[in-house]
Amino acid sequence: MKRHVAILGAGPVGLDAALACTDAGWPFTIYEAADTVAAHVRAWGHVRLFTPWDLNVSHRMRTHLPNAPQGRDCPTGAELANRLLGPVAALPALEGCIRLRTRVSAIARTGLLKHEHIGTGLRAAVPFTLLLDTPEGEDTAEADLVLDCTGTYSHPNTLGPGGIPAPGERALADRITRTLPDTADPSRWAGTVLLAGAGKSAQTAARDLAALPGTRIEWAVRSPEPDWGAVPDDTLPGRQHLVDTSQALTDGANERVTVHTGAHVQTLSPAGDRVRVPSPPPAAHASSSATTSWR
Repeated sequence: MKRHVAILGAGPVGLDAALACTDAGWPFTIYEAADTVAAHVRAWGHVRLFTPWDLNVSHRMRTHLPNAPQGRDCPTGAELANRLLGPVAALPALEGCIRLRTRVSAIARTGLLKHEHIGTGLRAAVPFTLLLDTPEGEDTAEADLVLDCTGTYSHPNTLGPGGIPAPGERALADRITRTLPDTADPSRWAGTVLLAGAGKSAQTAARDLAALPGTRIEWAVRSPEPDWGAVPDDTLPGRQHLVDTSQALTDGANERVTVHTGAHVQTLSPAGDRVRVPSPPPAAHASSSATTSWR
């Protein structure tokens, strides 16, 4: 008996998983909450990847889509979605297997409560029941295997210590941008911006915002001595350039950028059109506070 596979998410991983199921002869269904495939990739479509086409097109994708882009050029998210992921989703092998605007809101072993037959073959043999939110209302479906390929884009980190929201953060959620900004409209980001974090997304945001006229950045970084994720002898020039840019900003290359190392966001509170973020300095060069206009 062939196992039916439920694939959650129609992004690059979900689509590649669908091709793997096709090659193995396993029936599958892709459940995608958005109204298009690769919705998260399209959301950061203005960002250029560090990796070239040859590292973004999997062997399976190349086999099923021989004319897929190739070469050393690094695509943007929009190019990745339009030139690769969209065509993959349109392959005959995936026809009728993608359910858009369908969110999987809950998953359970059919008929079993969470404490029943834990770690036994009996539980493993029971299929999954999926609770679906569809345009027509609630529905259910069954699957023998479930692959969660939804990614993390829709679940960004919060600002407080330990991964929980800082006091006041939830109340100001509508004034916090948690995704990479598109700087095509400079006036959208005019004013003061505070960035928390030292990951590649924060570095990209800092680099792009620092290039805008009239934008000042207060960059709060938890680490006392951030290394910006440097990779010795990095073979990806785009990533190495980002590391070098971040280090230059730390060293004072742009007078409108202040990097506060060892800074931990403790509370957020509104102050007119700004948000005040007190940050006691646990390290020698940390800021005592930073004020930002979240937009």
